[in-house]
Amino acid sequence: TMPSSVASTAIYFAGSIRGGRSDRFFYHAAIERIQNFSPRVFVPTKHVGALEEGVVPDCELQLTDSDIWVRDMAWLADSAAVIADISTPSHGVGYEIARAEAQGIPVLCLWREDPPRRPSAMLTGSPKIQTVVYSDEAEALAAIDAFMQTHFATLQDD
Repeated sequence: TMPSSVASTAIYFAGSIRGGRSDRFFYHAAIERIQNFSPRVFVPTKHVGALEEGVVPDCELQLTDSDIWVRDMAWLADSAAVIADISTPSHGVGYEIARAEAQGIPVLCLWREDPPRRPSAMLTGSPKIQTVVYSDEAEALAAIDAFMQTHFATLQDD
């Protein structure tokens, strides 16, 4: 369910869940940074940044795959932008990015530098997807700030 109209702009954060949870601490920090941009911003997918050890966040244990797809596609359709960390390869994250791109939703992809690995050309080659390469958390958070400022500066006018 979406929060009240006070927080009216949804930013969909995408990060690996079943593909591996080693980046969950960064996801948590990124989600906090997005939410702190403005009181009117919220992240419906904040469970992606859950810090518990399990492969699946506790809130999803009772849901079927179909339940998760229906919920996440509704959240995505209602989101003003997608910010995705693509450092841990994930079919689901790639799928969410493609759906967002097809719906005309702005997308920021964050890739932690890890030579010789490179992100998929399907992401970096798209003219509709902005990809930022980062070497540490501070650089990634700065990229989030810049993206939010570019697309949502008016939310800070209060």
